[in-house]
Amino acid sequence: MTAENPTEFYRFRPIHRLLGEPGTPEVLGDDGSCIKPAKPAKIGELEGNYIFFPSPESLNDPFEGYTKFHWSGDTIIWANLIKHYTWSLADNLAMKMLEIENLPIVPAPSHIAPKMRAIYNEAAELVITNERIQAHISELASSERRVSKAELHALLMVINPIVLDEITKTFLKYKMLEEATNLWDGNTALSDALLNVQVHANQNKSPDIETEAHFLSLSVLLRASAFTVAYARTQSKLPITPASNFPSHYIDSLPGLTHSPWYVACFMSSCTNSAIWGSYGDNHRGACLIFDTIPNDDLDRCLMLTVPWEEQEGWGTRPWRAKLQKVDYNDKPLELNFFECLSLMTRSQLDAYWLEDGHKNRSTTSRGYGSDQSRDKYWNDLDTRLARKWKDWAQENEYRIVYNPSMMDASKAEHRQLKYEFSALKGICFGLKTEFEDILAIVNKIIELCETHDRDEFAFKQAIHDPISNTLKIVPLFSLAQIRQTTDQNPLKRD
Repeated sequence: MTAENPTEFYRFRPIHRLLGEPGTPEVLGDDGSCIKPAKPAKIGELEGNYIFFPSPESLNDPFEGYTKFHWSGDTIIWANLIKHYTWSLADNLAMKMLEIENLPIVPAPSHIAPKMRAIYNEAAELVITNERIQAHISELASSERRVSKAELHALLMVINPIVLDEITKTFLKYKMLEEATNLWDGNTALSDALLNVQVHANQNKSPDIETEAHFLSLSVLLRASAFTVAYARTQSKLPITPASNFPSHYIDSLPGLTHSPWYVACFMSSCTNSAIWGSYGDNHRGACLIFDTIPNDDLDRCLMLTVPWEEQEGWGTRPWRAKLQKVDYNDKPLELNFFECLSLMTRSQLDAYWLEDGHKNRSTTSRGYGSDQSRDKYWNDLDTRLARKWKDWAQENEYRIVYNPSMMDASKAEHRQLKYEFSALKGICFGLKTEFEDILAIVNKIIELCETHDRDEFAFKQAIHDPISNTLKIVPLFSLAQIRQTTDQNPLKRD
């Protein structure tokens, strides 16, 4: 094993995750009402032999999986994006009427009931045939130039009142609303200003970075203006327009349309960094699992895991040789065209809602789909995206296993507890400040597991301070054989 090509990997865990948590009974009041519901016991990661894969949203880096998207395409695909925005906003408003909140943005509206989909589509057609919207689409598609996130955000902020107006009128027509609200006042000043900036950008062929900087400034101003208006309405006891923040929500949701939900388990290539113990090792009170790995055909290091699998008869499992990907610490993000990253959809959905217009004319973007080369590029790019972090995090020396269950719903935590082979768990290292009682509990659990799996060897280690080098040092604590030989006298004796 070398530092460049490690075969052992370290996973920092707090003690309560390893040992689990006991259940608690229901607490009732004097009148018999429930004050605190019962809490079921949680099996620990050691006893369950599993690795938990959290969502990237629950990790400490808000830029997990960040990709710098731009939007480059012709009028067909731009019109379809505006239609998609209209469908998404219409569905959001309709669900709010039913008191359903926090609906995710989806790639295609095929899940929506046909009657509602027809209503949304009618509103969307009114939007994209609006002359002002068409003018914006024309400027966006000019020379299929790169449109930045900032410009797209500015556009949606500007056209949002127009889109909302057409949705409201359509909802009124079908008696989904009783009175006209959220109607556009006809003010085109912001739209005119944005069009002028877009025309200038197209005519002068400014460098992408300069154009992006201009639109970023405009986007910030529009966001601040929208917040000021919303704040003023709250101070006047007036309701906030329900769609006022939708452009930002939509923009932030778009990257999620390019891949299925993914989950990640983090490992390190060493366990001697005091700062890492302080953050991931529960302030040196936790423990660090030591995993041995096996190679795949490409000589990548892997762990054998068991993955939940949905079958016709219910839930089953299948083996998975999970690759540990070395994290690339790079401040330069991967830059991709959003319109070329929609391979998650079926081809019929992709054609119907993104690549074709109502007359079956195809977008030039369709050239980037359908070939083996384009599919390989999509998956290679996705691997890169999900294993890249800023250089700020480089001290972690992280490797990660990315769990991308594709079409399977793994939103429930129990579907992300992937079991490993106990033989792969080579040892455990306790922190500098791990409580003796916690060490006892974990050692007892490990001995029990070793007996169950007929293991004769297991490494117990601990981090100590080396005063000579003034560094953290990992030293052997005791061996499984030593514990077994001195069971009758040792304070670690089990009942």
